[in-house]
Amino acid sequence: MNRLISIAVFASLMAIAHSVDAKPKVGILGLEPVDDGGEINKKLNAVAQLLTTLIRQTASQERPPQYNVVESAFQEFLEVKILFDCTVPKVSCLVPIGKEFKVDFLVYGQVAVIPGEGYEVILERLNVGGKREAGRAEHVVPFGALNNPKEVRRWARLLWNTVNERVKTGMVTVTSNALKGTLFIQGKRVGKLTDGRAQIPLVPPGTHTIRIESADGSATGSVDVVKGAVTEIELNVVRPVGPGGDGDEPGGGGPIDEGSNSRRGWTIAFGTTAILGASLGGWASYIWFKQLPDIEKDMKTAKGAGSMNGVAPCDQSDISDR
Repeated sequence: MNRLISIAVFASLMAIAHSVDAKPKVGILGLEPVDDGGEINKKLNAVAQLLTTLIRQTASQERPPQYNVVESAFQEFLEVKILFDCTVPKVSCLVPIGKEFKVDFLVYGQVAVIPGEGYEVILERLNVGGKREAGRAEHVVPFGALNNPKEVRRWARLLWNTVNERVKTGMVTVTSNALKGTLFIQGKRVGKLTDGRAQIPLVPPGTHTIRIESADGSATGSVDVVKGAVTEIELNVVRPVGPGGDGDEPGGGGPIDEGSNSRRGWTIAFGTTAILGASLGGWASYIWFKQLPDIEKDMKTAKGAGSMNGVAPCDQSDISDR
């Protein structure tokens, strides 16, 4: 009985091994980092290695598996190109590389920086036996996606599915006057704005409501997503309106109460005048009392002078009658 069980288990394992071997073999070369001058820098090289690793993991962990992933072909695209004198990738020089690794399909590509947006990844698939190109993926991975493990894995999966021509979803590119913000589709959080731009992959085909929530305000729009295509939408947030501005900046655009402002102006003017008057009055009083003895002395002198010259002193009653 035990022997029969062992035979059955062995047969099952052989069947699984045969099914794996029956799958086409694929070799995935490391993404080549390329900047504007064709030079490699450390950061770009690290991004290329990360995306390559995630793409290989995606291919290896597919269920059911589409390929038998050949690990011996986990080589760097740049090094292989030099070794096979294929600095300008063409089908004619790429086919021998695929045959060298004994694979049915060869996946290769490059990654470059797009200033202000992210990392542009071009991934291609070659049918080695058929000597022809069999798929291509070209996407810009936002800078911020590299800081989110879940999001960067989603991008790797999108690249892999696209290059194998089995994408069932679309992509949405969002631009906005808000530099930062959170994106929602049908109320579900799907990403963030970075420098006023974001790309949302793996969006099911159909009409979707997209909303931006930011410190500057919010915006909502509708977009029609097509399978395998990139759909663009511009969503400019409406800044909150409040007292003290015109609405172009946060807190601006409140209604103006002319009567209130007028009364306020009179109150300020009156208060200012009262304060100024009190100050001047106090100063004048001080001067008056300070000079009083001198004034009285002058008046006595004037009376004496008037009598001596035959002029009668001025009567205060004459002043009041007049």
